[in-house]
Amino acid sequence: ALDSFLRDLFPLNQVMYAIHIDIHTGLGPRGEDTLIVQTSKQPNDTLEKQICASDPNSLERLDFVYTVPTAKPQQDTIAYTMLGGVAETALHVLFPKSKNAIQTARFVQEFGTEPPLAVLRALRNEAALIRHCATHHLPLPSPEHPIRKRIAHVFAPTNDSLWTTKVIDRGLAFFHQAVTFLLQHTGGK
Repeated sequence: ALDSFLRDLFPLNQVMYAIHIDIHTGLGPRGEDTLIVQTSKQPNDTLEKQICASDPNSLERLDFVYTVPTAKPQQDTIAYTMLGGVAETALHVLFPKSKNAIQTARFVQEFGTEPPLAVLRALRNEAALIRHCATHHLPLPSPEHPIRKRIAHVFAPTNDSLWTTKVIDRGLAFFHQAVTFLLQHTGGK
């Protein structure tokens, strides 16, 4: 359904660039974002680096995860290796045999919420609750259960208007940066 909708909306045989921004929450400094890119290329050779180059603030937040087998584990980063995902699937469905070489950029924009151990503790408690319910053939408790409320808060602290504002502002700013890049490199088409 999505592919036919997009094919009707856009002349996909003329697409030159595809940019996918996947929003995640949980890891990193509260309300700050890290732009994670998984690549086997050198950073300067990526479309993602070109997109971020127009804003020094984006370059500072850019974090590469290397998928080459010889890559050493990275230190001092929240970046993590991603296995598959919506972006890869969507790009293969939308552009299976494109006549043009489509340049793709895939970002995970990870927004921090709480310290890593607090996130891990909430995840562990949720897993224990699910395991307990499954073992005893019980339904999952309502979203008002303290463990379920905690996990929701860890990934979306909606009672914190400053966090919400920063996430929306930084998310929109990066989205506009990506669109500006596309417009500059496609002549506005």
